[in-house]
Amino acid sequence: MKSDVVTVRCKACQTPLQIPTGGKRLCACGTWVAAPAQADEPVIAAKLELPTASAAPPPLPTAAPATSWPRIEGDLSAIERLNDGYRRITKELSKAIVGQADVIEQLLIAVFAKGHCLLVGVPGLAKTLMIRTLSDALNLSFSRIQFTPDLMPSASALKLVMMR
Repeated sequence: MKSDVVTVRCKACQTPLQIPTGGKRLCACGTWVAAPAQADEPVIAAKLELPTASAAPPPLPTAAPATSWPRIEGDLSAIERLNDGYRRITKELSKAIVGQADVIEQLLIAVFAKGHCLLVGVPGLAKTLMIRTLSDALNLSFSRIQFTPDLMPSASALKLVMMR
């Protein structure tokens, strides 16, 4: 049985959030918003009305209201988990890396998108420290290959095959 979804406004920023009855959600402003446990308690609810075929279509609104599209429960929880993970990893990386917020953000975008990231820069920019700290935060192993002009691509590929 699916629970009823109600729309509740965040007390801090007044953003409407759709929350299952008795559940709670993290607002974009960082405030936790809870829905009442029973459906008969007063909440700010939005009803979606379907158009009738009897009259001419109503004029299109200039801006769609924020509650016009129902949100899918799985998507909301996935976004919340991603946001929570991003904040926790950024907090851990910021303990060791100072002044590289843009690089950290781009690095985490690559990680969350399951992509690749090549860090290039002059010595002393904490590239190795950043990746080592990220691997510690994610409980992963860390190894480093120093690329030199005479390094053949087969050497790193052979090491990768031997490690598997």
